[in-house]
Amino acid sequence: MVALICGVLELGRAMWTYHSVSAAVKDATRYSSVRGASCAAESTGCSPSVAEVAARIRESSLGLEPSRFSLTLEAGSQTVTCETMSACLTNSAYWPAWPNNSVGRTITVTGEYAFHTFLFSLWPDLNRTGFTMRSRSSEVIQF
Repeated sequence: MVALICGVLELGRAMWTYHSVSAAVKDATRYSSVRGASCAAESTGCSPSVAEVAARIRESSLGLEPSRFSLTLEAGSQTVTCETMSACLTNSAYWPAWPNNSVGRTITVTGEYAFHTFLFSLWPDLNRTGFTMRSRSSEVIQF
């Protein structure tokens, strides 16, 4: 009975974690898609940096450890990859940068989160401590 309860709780935690990762990646993609070249021409504060996109993901994924979160931001020929979210939080480069921020271009945000569960430690022959949850979101730049 205890094993069943622990399994149900861990399954619920895994589902919550995946939903949090997916929602945070989608939110960051939408945030970036409305801040393209037309928006940047209207306002100097409209072009997001890699750090602002990563901060948006961190704010949308409360309860998840940034050290387990890796990000890949793609726009045209520009790709930014961060092994941990902390690396992205210190990157002040604009993303997407010109000419990859023009209206109609597709941007993609990919997030990977290392989910660790104590259930794998119950099987002595299993050397894994968790698995990676991936989420990918694409949007077309609107403004």
